[in-house]
Amino acid sequence: MPEPRGPESYHRVVTAGLVVLNLAAIAYAIYDGGSGKWDWHFREQSFITWLGSAQMLGAALLFVACYFAGTILPGPEGDRRDNRAFLVFALGFFVRALDTQC
Repeated sequence: MPEPRGPESYHRVVTAGLVVLNLAAIAYAIYDGGSGKWDWHFREQSFITWLGSAQMLGAALLFVACYFAGTILPGPEGDRRDNRAFLVFALGFFVRALDTQC
C-alpha cells in the first residue's frame, strides 16, 4: 500500500519546480544572448530582468512574513521575538527589485 503523501512531498515538488524554472531561465539567457553578449539581459529590460525582480520582491515579502511570524506568534516559552533584521533585509530586497526595473 502506498504511503500517504504529506507536506514534505509538496515542498519537494515546489522546490524542484523552482530550481528547474531558474535553470531554464539561465539557459535561455545564455542561448539568447549569444557569444559575447551574455550580459545583454542584465543591461536591457527582458524576461530575465523581470524574473529576477519578481524573485527579489518575493524574497522581500518572505522576510516581511518572517518578521510578523516572529512578532505575532509566541515561541516555545511564550515570548515573542522582535527581530528587526528581517525588515532590513526586506527593505534591501525591495529596493533592489525596484532598481532592477528602473
